[in-house]
Amino acid sequence: MIETIRRLLDFSGRCRKDLLCAFGYGVLYSVSEVIPVLAIVVALEGVLSPSGGGWFAVAASGGLMGLSVAGKIVFGKRATERRMLASYDMCADKRIEVGEILKRVPLGYFSQNRLRSPPHSARSKPTPWQSSTRWRTASCTRWPSPC
Repeated sequence: MIETIRRLLDFSGRCRKDLLCAFGYGVLYSVSEVIPVLAIVVALEGVLSPSGGGWFAVAASGGLMGLSVAGKIVFGKRATERRMLASYDMCADKRIEVGEILKRVPLGYFSQNRLRSPPHSARSKPTPWQSSTRWRTASCTRWPSPC
C-alpha cells in the first residue's frame, strides 16, 4: 500500500501538495469517525461510576458527538474537495502530454496498418451459407429477415 501511495505521489507532479492535503484531511476525518466511541465510553463511565457525575458525563458525551459530526462534515468536505481538484488537475496534465505525443503521429498510420483485410471485415458481403442461414432462421421464427 505504501508503494501505491508513493507511485501516486510520483504521478501527481505539481498537484502533490493538494494530494497531501487531501490525505491529511482524510486522517482528520478518520479521527472524527472514532470520536463517538470515546463519547460512549465517557457516558458509560460517568453513568456507572459510584461518584455520581452522570449528568456532566452525558453532557460531555453530547459535546463529543457534536464535535464528531462537525468534524466529519468539515474534514470530509475538505478531503473530497482537495482530492477531486488534485485528480482533475493530474489527469488534465496527463491528457495534454498524451495529446502532444499524438500530434506527432502521422495521419496515415491508422489506415495503413489495418487489423483486418477488406474481405474479412464486418462490412463485407455475407457468404451463401450465411444468407441461407438467415433465410431459414427468419422463416422458422416467422419474422422478416433483416436483409
